Amino acid sequence: MSSPVLLWSTTTTVFVDYHMFYLFDFESGSRPNDLLHPGGEWWSVSGTGGVILHSTLSGHDPTVTIQLFEGEPDPDTQDWERIETGEFSTTEPEISLACPTASPSDTTLTLHRSGEFHYRLHYRNPEGLTEVDMADESVDGSSEEYLIQLW
Repeated sequence: MSSPVLLWSTTTTVFVDYHMFYLFDFESGSRPNDLLHPGGEWWSVSGTGGVILHSTLSGHDPTVTIQLFEGEPDPDTQDWERIETGEFSTTEPEISLACPTASPSDTTLTLHRSGEFHYRLHYRNPEGLTEVDMADESVDGSSEEYLIQLW
């Protein structure tokens, strides 16, 4: 069986505030707050409009790689601390990688279509940074890494 075609891939950073960031179709009429989990531990919450992603840290710029495939890809084989999947829908082919409070680093991505999408979220914090570490101004808070595979 052949692997699905990778349509595009991009690596960027996004500013994380309140321990979260969005991959969201803001033109859909949906609001990210409609997706908020009522409590407990969570890494991603998804539905109409997109995905809210959780971060262990806040007030930093993790590296985010987003890959768009024609069909379901194999999970990435690198060492990830957490991998989970979900589904979301869009009404437009444009989706934003964005901070909840807006940031100059917010990015608009063009998908090949609108509609239903699946995602696989890969997460790691290789330096094991915590909020206590982030209080030290000499610490580079870009340790967290995300890979988001879409299809």
